[in-house]
Amino acid sequence: MQERVSAMEHELAIVAKEVTAKLDEHTALFRELGRDVREQGRDMREVKARLAVVDTRLNGLDERLDSLREEMREKFEAQDKKLEQILLLLTTFTTKPGQGN
Repeated sequence: MQERVSAMEHELAIVAKEVTAKLDEHTALFRELGRDVREQGRDMREVKARLAVVDTRLNGLDERLDSLREEMREKFEAQDKKLEQILLLLTTFTTKPGQGN
């Protein structure tokens, strides 16, 4: 009986060492995973910061384009008015006497 108990204690010690080794492996993997997660978090914060800069610059570009669009619209309207005046003058000068308008 003593032999059987000794054999079981020996097997139990071997299993305990194997379990401990596996737990150590898993602990190392979890630590590595934790480092990766922290690194990805830093990367994500950096990407967010860069996106904020891009967003700010795009908003500024939108404002400049809106301003340019309004300026061009105003200038085209002014050109349209000038062309209408020129056409009116041409019509006035080219109208033959006695034709009316």
